[in-house]
Amino acid sequence: MMNYDLHSFFKVIQSKSNDSIKELIIHQEGGSKANKLRKETGLALIEGIHLLDSWVKSQHLNQIQAIYTTATGLEHPEIKNLLQVVIEYFQDTGTKFPELVMLDEGLQKFVTLMPEAPLLQCLLKIPSVVEINYAEDMVVLDSIQDAGNVGTILRTCAAAGFKQIICSKGTAAAWSNKVLRAGMGAHANLKIIEGITPYQLLAELEIPLLCSQLENASSLYEISEKLKTPLAWVFGNEGQGVSREFQQDGFGVKIPQVESVESLNVSAAAAVALFETRRVRLMHN
Repeated sequence: MMNYDLHSFFKVIQSKSNDSIKELIIHQEGGSKANKLRKETGLALIEGIHLLDSWVKSQHLNQIQAIYTTATGLEHPEIKNLLQVVIEYFQDTGTKFPELVMLDEGLQKFVTLMPEAPLLQCLLKIPSVVEINYAEDMVVLDSIQDAGNVGTILRTCAAAGFKQIICSKGTAAAWSNKVLRAGMGAHANLKIIEGITPYQLLAELEIPLLCSQLENASSLYEISEKLKTPLAWVFGNEGQGVSREFQQDGFGVKIPQVESVESLNVSAAAAVALFETRRVRLMHN
């Protein structure tokens, strides 16, 4: 790998009134303004060394549209190494470079929730056209509203080998800042489809539908045969559970637990179900 003079690739921004800074602030604040900005630009914000490293390792560097750091960040060994890899990729492929920006040190406190860490932020192009494979394993997030739960489940899906994720309407935005942070880089290895209704999915689905639920359900540990072949796992809203439409078409599955405990957190239930599926398949392959 060549040793580039990183400073020569970066333009400098010193003013808080710069449009790029304003947009970074909106991404960090989240909420409806951030959702609107993502829809208008098609871009999502990731932050930190680990997340950029995930995109580097996943070979999805072409999604990177902009990188932001500071002079201090450019001297950080891990950031320096990652940026060398990114620059070499765009040099070698001859593709359009992302915007590379060095922020004035005084701006860091406005654009990040981690002001003490070396600044490294990237704007990524959100995959715009993703088709559902209705015969392939999938995980359906059915109106899961907590961003931390959504991100944690996405991370579990990637680790358990479930790469196709369907987010029904009402689920927290998969490319929001909070979900990306909780996902810890899982997005780089997943195919995520958002805004699907139960009816849209059920009309085309070619595989069994398993719904995580507490009542009228079979034990997870008594359905090994159902776990051996492609399936759709559905995990529902934190309060209401899996929607009626999915329950009517699906097979109810419960995780046996101590009776005095009301229920598992949905991200914990997803981890148990997905890794039990993986265990069964590993034993029979």
